[in-house]
Amino acid sequence: MPRLESVALLKSVEDKMETQRFLHEKDADETSKALSDMRLAMLRLLSTEAYETRHMELQRQVNDLRESRSEITGKAAGTSALWGYMVAAAGIALALISHFIK
Repeated sequence: MPRLESVALLKSVEDKMETQRFLHEKDADETSKALSDMRLAMLRLLSTEAYETRHMELQRQVNDLRESRSEITGKAAGTSALWGYMVAAAGIALALISHFIK
C-alpha cells in the first residue's frame, strides 16, 4: 500500500474515532444528566412519601385529641346538668315543704 493511501486511510480512521469519541462524550453527559435528574426525582418522591406519612400520623393524632376533647366536654356537660337537676329538685322539695308547713 502506498504511503499517501496509508496516510489518507489513517486520517479517515482518526476522524471516525474522533467523531465516535465526541458522540460518546455527548452520550455520557446526557446519561449523567439523566441520572442526576432521576436522583433528584427519587429524593423528591421519598421526601414526599415521608411528608405524607408524617402528615397522616399528625392528622390521626389531631383527630384523637378532638375526640378526647369531645368526650371530656360531654362528661363536664353531663355533670353540670346533674348538678342543675339536683339543685332544682332541692328547690322544688323546699318549696313543697314550705308550702305545707304554713
